[in-house]
Amino acid sequence: MPEGDLVAPGGLRVHDTLTGFTFLPACCDGLESWRDWHRFADDGNLLAFGHDPVSPVAVRFGDTVRLTVNADQRDSPVIVLSVTEHRRLLAGAEGGAAPRKCRLAVGPGVSQPRAGSVMP
Repeated sequence: MPEGDLVAPGGLRVHDTLTGFTFLPACCDGLESWRDWHRFADDGNLLAFGHDPVSPVAVRFGDTVRLTVNADQRDSPVIVLSVTEHRRLLAGAEGGAAPRKCRLAVGPGVSQPRAGSVMP
């Protein structure tokens, strides 16, 4: 089966251990699109992961990444990290370790992290 035909619902979630905010994958995000996070770090193009009722969005401003939990809410929680930290989170998720400020987990479902993920 070609790679583009594989679908794995869920995605990458980011939990900020300092604020307690969690950026969750939504319906339009799956593990099959994990490479989009690397492209985002390289080119800074907007990443949108869903639509109403929850619209998580990743935006890059220079060396800063802003992960908005729900772009449809004016007062939505936002996780802010550097592009360098974003890359470390990706590497940690791929290799099984993550920095302390934020933890990134890979899981097949939106509400349940996979056993053995780096999400507490």
